[in-house]
Amino acid sequence: MWLTIFLAAACFYTLTAQQGVSWQDSGEYQWRCLRGDFVQGVPLCRSHPSYIAMGWGILKLTGGNAWALNAFSGVAAAIALANLSALGALLTARRWVSLVVVLALGMSHAFWWLASVAEIYSLSVALLTANLYLLVKFDQTTRKRFFFLLVFLNGLGVSVHNFALLPIPVYVVYFAFATYGGKLRWGDWLWAAGLWLVGASPLIAACVFQGVTNQLSITELIREATVGPYSSSVTNLIGQSKHFRANVILSAMSGLNPLWVLAIIGVVRVWARQGRAIASSLVAITVIQVVFFVRYPVPDQFTFILPTLVMIAVLGCVGLGALADWATPKWRAVLACAMLLSAVAQPIVYAAGSRYVQQNVGQIRKRELPFRNEADYWLTPWKHNKDSAARFASAALQTAAPNGVIIADGTAIYPLLLTQRLSGDGDFRGVTVYEPGDFVKAACGGDPDKVVAACVEMLDGRALFVVVPENLPKQLTDVTELKKTPDGSLYRVIWR
Repeated sequence: MWLTIFLAAACFYTLTAQQGVSWQDSGEYQWRCLRGDFVQGVPLCRSHPSYIAMGWGILKLTGGNAWALNAFSGVAAAIALANLSALGALLTARRWVSLVVVLALGMSHAFWWLASVAEIYSLSVALLTANLYLLVKFDQTTRKRFFFLLVFLNGLGVSVHNFALLPIPVYVVYFAFATYGGKLRWGDWLWAAGLWLVGASPLIAACVFQGVTNQLSITELIREATVGPYSSSVTNLIGQSKHFRANVILSAMSGLNPLWVLAIIGVVRVWARQGRAIASSLVAITVIQVVFFVRYPVPDQFTFILPTLVMIAVLGCVGLGALADWATPKWRAVLACAMLLSAVAQPIVYAAGSRYVQQNVGQIRKRELPFRNEADYWLTPWKHNKDSAARFASAALQTAAPNGVIIADGTAIYPLLLTQRLSGDGDFRGVTVYEPGDFVKAACGGDPDKVVAACVEMLDGRALFVVVPENLPKQLTDVTELKKTPDGSLYRVIWR
């Protein structure tokens, strides 16, 4: 069952993965993996060294094919679904329950969306589902090898994404009670600590490098590795993202199946169907993931829903298993068919929703990116036919060639850099790409009294472009005006 689900899901996600370079964070990961950039230029909490190492290897093997890194997310998502199927079978002893829950989760909006572009979350939940499987397996068998493997994989998960830190208190409490109950010895914890350190060694190495390079104290290093410059968001209680409304809509798109209803039933029934220790652990991890997600006020908040969806699916397996126990064979068939229909109906809703927004709502953001249809990009999870980033980058570099300068923010800069790098020795090599702050710093070191003169001197007659008006440094707004290029890819900066 595991292998069948993995192969089917891997084929599905790789076929619907984006073909080329990507916008924003996905483009950043493609760029970092292509360069082997493990810790440079990013906070430690966003370094994700194990993912970058895997991605670097994938791009080396494929000659820098951006699709391969997008497809890697799909393969990781397939592993997560296969792990979930095995976990569901352990919890319910009904394979059909696992199968229909896996299908519903696999077709859900955020899960599919993040499986089609270069992102870290799919790999993170692949490791989370493996941890949960090993936790339940240990609970059912008390074999120590499951404990040791769980600890190692959790350490590896921490070096992939800090999401793996969230369930650690639950694991510690569970295994502490297991030790008091005689299932483990305290000496086993020393071996476990060593295995965790081995799994987390890529992040530990990054911490040592940053600590030595920047002369950070242990306290500062821990802060950088856990929350970094995002402490206000991580500890937020009531603040909302500036894109709160859009995130609510996109998050709700992942709730079009009945898994959340089944999860509520699962929360009630898990205590009777499983032992108190494992039931408490599963519910506690779910609560932690839900609470973290709903009050995390970042612009791309909906992408952080993935562990929450996985935990809902785990408890949904328990809930559906409980309904199956009560139902007659006829009603079990009805339940299975209803789940299958809900799963298949999801992509129809995505496509219809995208079409409705485009026809009736129009512009959904104040800032529009060149060549990108915002409604279609965000509301449809499949990306195999979404090439706006690649088309934009090619057009923009062609416009700025042979020696122009482009200022782009973190959303648009990576497609430009990737396309320029992957084009070899073509006409794009003479184009220079900056982020807004880096452009000013390169010109005058940030001295506010010399910005205009320094920028003009640095350009030395070269054409200057910005992707969107907001990218133009504020110090230049009074001495320039913007004119959109004929192909619509850039704005030409005209000096007054």
